[in-house]
Amino acid sequence: MNMSKSLLPWPLLICLLPAVIAAQPLPSPVTSAVPFELHSPSEQAEAEIAARLRALAGRSETPELRTWVESWLNYQEVSRKPHPERDSMSLPRFAIQALARHVLERWELHAAQVALHADSSSGLKSPSTRFQRQARLLWLESAPASEVQAFSLTVKPAELDEASLLLLLRRVPTLELWRELARRGSGRQSLHALQGAADQLPAEQYQELLRLAAQNPALASTSARLQGAWAGRDASRQTALIDMLDTVTWDTPLVETLLAADIDGLTQIMTRHLQQPAHAPLAAYTLWRIGTAQAMASLQTYLHSPQALPDLAEEIRQWVD
Repeated sequence: MNMSKSLLPWPLLICLLPAVIAAQPLPSPVTSAVPFELHSPSEQAEAEIAARLRALAGRSETPELRTWVESWLNYQEVSRKPHPERDSMSLPRFAIQALARHVLERWELHAAQVALHADSSSGLKSPSTRFQRQARLLWLESAPASEVQAFSLTVKPAELDEASLLLLLRRVPTLELWRELARRGSGRQSLHALQGAADQLPAEQYQELLRLAAQNPALASTSARLQGAWAGRDASRQTALIDMLDTVTWDTPLVETLLAADIDGLTQIMTRHLQQPAHAPLAAYTLWRIGTAQAMASLQTYLHSPQALPDLAEEIRQWVD
């Protein structure tokens, strides 16, 4: 049962789940229909085992059923099928071991959800197992807004893992949660969320997030693109970026920011800076990164100009050849 897709209220769902599961029919008794050890395994026998394991994924756990499911964790599948990409390899046709692990994980997750409902204070704040963390994610996604709001007021952002931060931000976006995501975010989803925060936060608060992201080793290389995408939305911020070119001689993050800002006339701006010896290396690299025919033509023109610095000209020749 997909807990996150249910239309029932969370507390009612937890109460009804055991009865719903118990009401589901199971074909013939599992513990006696198939022996623990198959002395003459066959494709038909494995198919029967697989069908019974699939049926158990939606039933309540009992000690007898757990023992039977665990008995297949070390089973070596006999019936196999060709690997779709490697001719020298084959795959289990029914994957008995994987099905057994799936059933056990479903039971562990359900137990974690029941425990969380019984003691939500500790279950939400300090999940210690993978299943407890997954149960918390399901709760954050489907719990009533008032309960999620109350939880956000009691939990410390530093106690949340990245996935929980993202879900809580979706339900209850606060500046403290945004700051924590900028400090610790590492995945593509966090980067996408931080980019979207530009639409939700005042400029000064979003600038703070960008500074925090720049200090985060996992986001430092991409924070410049976040800065550029944000600057590209406002003419004054674009102007401020261009003005920075007069104060630096080399700044790779600034190049990434300029490119992400999608500034009109950037090629012409960098062509002018190419004529200034102190700024020529940065301008040349930016033109090469722009990569349009006009930008490459500017580099070729520079190669044959009297202002061309010998070492830089040699570098440019390697780029354009």
